[in-house]
Amino acid sequence: MGDRVQVRVSPVTVFQVLEVNGDEVVVMAEGDAPGRYPYTYRAEQLIPASNEPPE
Repeated sequence: MGDRVQVRVSPVTVFQVLEVNGDEVVVMAEGDAPGRYPYTYRAEQLIPASNEPPE
């Protein structure tokens, strides 16, 4: 938990992993992003985040 990931097809927002349930990953956008609430993705839809964490 706590890993930083992005959605493979549109790697704009960085998410923090909250929970992993088999192939499902629950994530939430970092920072004060609008619509910031938990989302569920399949693990294959996510990639490691490529930018540095916010300070």
